[in-house]
Amino acid sequence: RNHTVVAQTRTGLAGFAELTPDFVVHTLFVGPAHQRRGIATALLAALEAQANRRGARLLTAHASLTARAFFQAQGFIVLRRQVVVVRGQGLVNFAVAKHLSTAPRLF
Repeated sequence: RNHTVVAQTRTGLAGFAELTPDFVVHTLFVGPAHQRRGIATALLAALEAQANRRGARLLTAHASLTARAFFQAQGFIVLRRQVVVVRGQGLVNFAVAKHLSTAPRLF
């Protein structure tokens, strides 16, 4: 089962993130009105803490073109560029990964 974290403000939902059982950041979203306030960083930190509690050695994600810089700023490295075809349209994203705190390095 996925682990979901939610960020709320007094006025409603600001963002959410989801971690799969195999330690993939499946979703990380912050609403446009709430961006550039550290919410994505806090959501990702919560997912990373959950992964550490579950004994993960590596956290991965498939980052969009716009999310790539954010993930890199959070310590992820780009493993490869990918093209995913959705409804006949090729979309570029990047496989990214981060070694977790006490885990030995895999690459």
